[in-house]
Amino acid sequence: MGWEYRNGQKYYYRKHRIGKRVFSEYIGKGFYAEMAADQDAMEREEARLKKEKILLLIEESDEVDNLIEDFDEFCKFTKNAMLINSGFRLHNGEWRKRRYG
Repeated sequence: MGWEYRNGQKYYYRKHRIGKRVFSEYIGKGFYAEMAADQDAMEREEARLKKEKILLLIEESDEVDNLIEDFDEFCKFTKNAMLINSGFRLHNGEWRKRRYG
């Protein structure tokens, strides 16, 4: 999107992609073209802010996922330590009580 100079005049065009082809939409020149350019700039800024907000949410959810994974590992470690301390052993993926004597 942007201003293009043709025959010494400044015109505003919007570009649209349909598939692999890019089409130019003539908007005009003068006051209405300035308004359209300002509106397009505001829409681009809103889209950028929305994308930034989504990226922040994804980053925060990744942090929460990492905390949950760390807590899960801690719980598994604690469970295994308690079972070993209680006299159990791990045999082929199963916890079994040790037999003494």
